[in-house]
Amino acid sequence: MLIHDFPAMTKIGESKIRPVASTRGFVSPFTRQGGFSRLQGDRWIADVTVTHASFANADTFAAFLAMLDGRTGAVLLGDSTRKVPKGAAAGGHVGALTDFTDGTQFTDGTQFTDGSDFAQVAAVTARDDDTIHLKGLVASQTGVLKPGDWFQIGDPFGAQGSQLVMAGQASNSDSSGETRVTIRPRLRRAFPAGTIVRFRDAK
Repeated sequence: MLIHDFPAMTKIGESKIRPVASTRGFVSPFTRQGGFSRLQGDRWIADVTVTHASFANADTFAAFLAMLDGRTGAVLLGDSTRKVPKGAAAGGHVGALTDFTDGTQFTDGTQFTDGSDFAQVAAVTARDDDTIHLKGLVASQTGVLKPGDWFQIGDPFGAQGSQLVMAGQASNSDSSGETRVTIRPRLRRAFPAGTIVRFRDAK
């Protein structure tokens, strides 16, 4: 699947992203009792409003949509209204936390990750996991991630690909700068330990 960038002239006026859980309901024709089963394939659906300064820009955007070729193409998209987490994972934008010397609050466990706002996956994940173990955060912080905070797991252009997820519950970091956080949607694929996790402008 080809990943396309929004045209540089595109201005996103509004984006609404909502989760779609992959579930199936059923009712017994004999007892009339019902139930539900969870399937794989949870995903996001987005409604995006864009604005154009001229007809030429509108034509450029129309060509971009055509190049997506239906569902065979993809575009990276995040929440335009919440580009920075509310929790301490936002780095220097939240509270009076002490940044590392490079101005961030993230470390790879041995040295500072200079000039970045990333953490890492601490333990290998499996497809359909609904929790993830992260490392490289500031140690011993309450509310390092808060409900509704977005983050991006992986590199969209790497071999493993990436996934946009939302923290479902608040989580605190331990004395080693690690935390476990409940996420939605569930993971579509496995991610190895060491996979980069991005908090700012997640897509």
